[in-house]
Amino acid sequence: MLASAEVQAQYDEIKFNKIPGPNGEALGKITGITQDSKGYMWFAGQDDKCIYRYDGSRFLVFRHDNLNPNSLGGTDIETIYADSKGSIWIGFADAGLDQFNPATGVFTHYINDIKDPRSLSNNYVTAILRDHRDRLWVGTGSGLNLLDEKSGTFVRYTHDPHNPGSLSNNAVRALYEDRSGTLWVGTGEPFNKIDPELGGLNRLEPNGAFTSFLHNPTDEHTLINNKVRSIFEDSRGVFWVGTSGDGLHTMDRKTGKFVRHRYDPQHPEKLSRPPQLKDDWHNYNDQVTFIREDQAGHIWIGSMWTGINRYDPDSKAMTHYEDSYGFADRSGWAAFLSHDGALWISTQENNLYRVDMLPGVVRHTPLKNEAEAHRFLEDAQGNFWIASHEGVLHCAPNGTLLAKIDVDLNDPHGLGNNTIALFQDDPDILWVGTTRGFGFINLLNKTYYPFASDTLGNVGLVLNIIKDHRGNLWFSTLGGLICYDRQHQTTRWYLTDKTIKDRGNSLQVVCLYEDQGQNLWVGTGVRGLIRLDQNAKQTGHYLGTSKISFLMGDSKGVIWAGTQIGLYRYDSKHDQFIKFTTGTHADKDNIFGIIEDRNNNLWVTTQLSLTKIDSSRTEVMNYKNRSDIYTIPGAIGTSFSGEIMVGHGSGYFSFYPEDFDRMVQPLKIRLTDVLINNKSIDLSQKSDSTYVFNQEDLDALSLQHNENNIGFNFSVDDYRASQFTKFMTRLDGYDNQWRETPSDRTLNYLNIPPGSYTFRIKAKTIFGSLAEKQVIITISPPWMKTWWAYIAYGFILAGVLFAARRNIVRQERLKARLQLEQVEREKEHLELAKAREIDKARTSFFTNISHEFRTPLTLIQGPVQALKKDLHGNPAALGRLSLIENNSNLLLRLINQLLELSRLESGKVRIEQAEVDLHAFLSGITGSFHAHAQLKKIELVVEQPAEQYTVFTDPVKLETILLNLIGNALKFTPAHGRIRFSTTITNEKSANLLFVVEDSGIGIAQEHQSRIFERFFQVSDAHLEIGTGIGLSLVKELVELLHGTIEVESTLGKGSTFTVAIPVQAYLLSRSRAIRDEPFVTEASEDNQEIEYTGLPRILVVEDNLELRGFIIDSFDHQFQFLEADNGKVGLDIAIREVPELIISDVMMPEMDG
Repeated sequence: MLASAEVQAQYDEIKFNKIPGPNGEALGKITGITQDSKGYMWFAGQDDKCIYRYDGSRFLVFRHDNLNPNSLGGTDIETIYADSKGSIWIGFADAGLDQFNPATGVFTHYINDIKDPRSLSNNYVTAILRDHRDRLWVGTGSGLNLLDEKSGTFVRYTHDPHNPGSLSNNAVRALYEDRSGTLWVGTGEPFNKIDPELGGLNRLEPNGAFTSFLHNPTDEHTLINNKVRSIFEDSRGVFWVGTSGDGLHTMDRKTGKFVRHRYDPQHPEKLSRPPQLKDDWHNYNDQVTFIREDQAGHIWIGSMWTGINRYDPDSKAMTHYEDSYGFADRSGWAAFLSHDGALWISTQENNLYRVDMLPGVVRHTPLKNEAEAHRFLEDAQGNFWIASHEGVLHCAPNGTLLAKIDVDLNDPHGLGNNTIALFQDDPDILWVGTTRGFGFINLLNKTYYPFASDTLGNVGLVLNIIKDHRGNLWFSTLGGLICYDRQHQTTRWYLTDKTIKDRGNSLQVVCLYEDQGQNLWVGTGVRGLIRLDQNAKQTGHYLGTSKISFLMGDSKGVIWAGTQIGLYRYDSKHDQFIKFTTGTHADKDNIFGIIEDRNNNLWVTTQLSLTKIDSSRTEVMNYKNRSDIYTIPGAIGTSFSGEIMVGHGSGYFSFYPEDFDRMVQPLKIRLTDVLINNKSIDLSQKSDSTYVFNQEDLDALSLQHNENNIGFNFSVDDYRASQFTKFMTRLDGYDNQWRETPSDRTLNYLNIPPGSYTFRIKAKTIFGSLAEKQVIITISPPWMKTWWAYIAYGFILAGVLFAARRNIVRQERLKARLQLEQVEREKEHLELAKAREIDKARTSFFTNISHEFRTPLTLIQGPVQALKKDLHGNPAALGRLSLIENNSNLLLRLINQLLELSRLESGKVRIEQAEVDLHAFLSGITGSFHAHAQLKKIELVVEQPAEQYTVFTDPVKLETILLNLIGNALKFTPAHGRIRFSTTITNEKSANLLFVVEDSGIGIAQEHQSRIFERFFQVSDAHLEIGTGIGLSLVKELVELLHGTIEVESTLGKGSTFTVAIPVQAYLLSRSRAIRDEPFVTEASEDNQEIEYTGLPRILVVEDNLELRGFIIDSFDHQFQFLEADNGKVGLDIAIREVPELIISDVMMPEMDG
């Protein structure tokens, strides 16, 4: 790719460029100028009540906002200062001091507090400086302040009339630190009419005291005026002081003496300026407002009303700038030299200027009588022969005329004296082409001799002269081509129409070139380019009817042709000329000249530009001429030292190609704005009107899929070139080629697809400086197009396919299964019917067998009761009959439970409500358990309501519920345990009868608690009492029949609590009579069973059933002594202790098996 840029050819000039404001209008009065560490310019806009940040093309504006405490602190801005830490400090005329942090966009305010001596001494801030020790000094209308940035407090330095070491005056106007690190303070309010003598220059000594330097009317080596406005030390170490009263001084800091530089009308070029006009106003406005030094070492001096001056220390000359230099104002208020060497000046007339001081690269040499330079030849002495319209001039390198040789002696100033072409054949002969033929100059006698030949006729204008490999001279004319055979002294016309006697406008041969193959190339004005072989026969024709203005061959043998429509390069492989595109004026303008320098770079001239093509023929730099300089066709040449000379209308300009490199400085591209969906992301305008910007460091952007409209604005950090910098941009992955940026340097990309891109910017300034920047941009796809989404889609698709296949398999299996299920369904129907019949038969069986059992049991109970009456006097017989009676009652109770379950299952059980005296009912139930509890050594506690109630419920079913719960508690509670049975009524009328049976028995494991109400369920534990598994199931079904609830809480090894709630209707019979004050308690009897040895054989009976244990003992006669134990553990202890002769033991018992 061919890269190009445009540069202004430099002629050692000073140019004032007026900077328009954001709206294209003047910025108003700028009271302060500074530059931050990132290269941005900052301006204090007093008239517009704001501060500006400027990047070379755009302004950012920061204003005070009454609703935002973090905005600019005031409106009347006096000064601005950028320190080395990146902070911007702003001084106000009435609002103190602000510190602005560009990274956060927050302004921090420091103001005067009359009650706090550590606050800022005055809200009128005039000067700010950070010294080499990183201390921040602030000058105000009430003295000097030193800021402690950690605490936010100030140390004040003020004038004390009783202390000669104090500040000479409190009105601080200037702060400056010289190269030795000494702080200088200029004081004195310049607009103070009351006491014009107040002020002075102050030097801060290491001991903290000030040395003052004041005006002394009797001493010429003191200040002209005490109102010090500017202080500066230049690169030579000269110390400058500017004051009111037209006071410009240099100071000897060792002696403290000043040299006053006054205006001398006899020598206006000397150091000073015209004095201020004295009237009532200007008497107090005759200040030296600033003193600065540019990169060339020149001193710039600003004054209030007499313009800008530049002093050259080498020539001791002063230049005063006025309208002719582009500076139209009469004053200079503030000045600042930026990093790129540009001087920024603000004026009282509300203008801001950037002064570009460009080094001289191109040297202009005028010729006598403003002669046009057409051709150049350097002689052995380094002087030049120049073909001009004033004849042939012999000049020194500086343009001094050494000799002038006329070719038309009759009219030296006429057309005949106009020389166009030069060629030196040998050291003493110089061939000259003129408007009326050609001839030669004998350099020994410096005389011109016209060439005469009868065969040539009227030659006319000769434009070019060359010598071929045979030594023949060729002359190009408007009438054709002439060959002069020097060996045979003959001449001949070529490429001409012999029928035309006047060849003046025939072929118009303009230029000639012989290549390395000894071919002669002839450029014409009407027939393009013609190639002739060694015999002058035409062997090629190129470029149609184009006008060929210049021909040359470079060091690589490539032939270049300049035409009226651009530059062409010969392609020998394809025998054709290809247009060489430069992107400059050379692409469309008439090419005037082509030459190669010593570094093989090509230099091409047009009427208004000079183009450089580097040796690789890939980089192009275009240098624009000054608008008042016009180059001459074919007028280009080079000296032995490598200097290139180009003729123009009043002489020639020359340059060394290497000098252009001196203008090249390091360059940086800055992104000044980045917009996402037309919203700035790097200049985040908040609700408090502050900004945050760090876009110049941006190197990567990560965006969402809907953030795909991206805009960029950019500039360079060379302000001299900012308006003439060429930018090329490309978004790799989106653009197919580089694109030129619009004039506003804003580029927008719309609807960028998700992906990774690289935004690249190339910049080339008018000075040839190059820079490139790139930003990596990543736009994430929407979640449905991310890689993990596609993986998910794959899994989903695989799942769908798997599900589909599985569904097909299932359907096939289902088809096969349906037939099998049809058969099985019929089979199940038969089995279900059979099961129902079996269940019906089982129920019928239990019902019938229960009825069958009840009959013999009734027959047993009747005779037993009769025998008990008959055997009243036989205790042994009565005991046996009681045993039979008790067990038959137990068996009858079990049979009744089976019958009840059958009735519940068949749905034949009905609730038979009756009026029940609750106290009597409960006493009857619990009374039957007291003897049993006492026998098992268990404490039975019965708690009833304190008041007597009548309830409506089913007493039979309620009795069954309570008998089962209390009986279970007695069964599973070991000796010395405790059982509590409590009854409460929660409410009257519509009440809940609440029964709680709480024991300290063996408890129920957590995993069994959910199943204890299942029919026939038993905990499979050999250590537990064996039951039928019917009781709790019957209890639950009866409770639910009565619309109640039953709950159990149990801890294994600690006991269980059963809670039954049954809804009843309850009526309070008497509230005055209490049933009992204390709950009824059955105390467990303590039988320590002291064993007394009788001498009889001892039998140990271990059985947990008390009646069975008694029956076994009664079965023996009285020939044995019996020991008893109700479980295996107690039995083992007695067996070890007593060692009986025989042990009779049950197998399955609580605590320990037999």
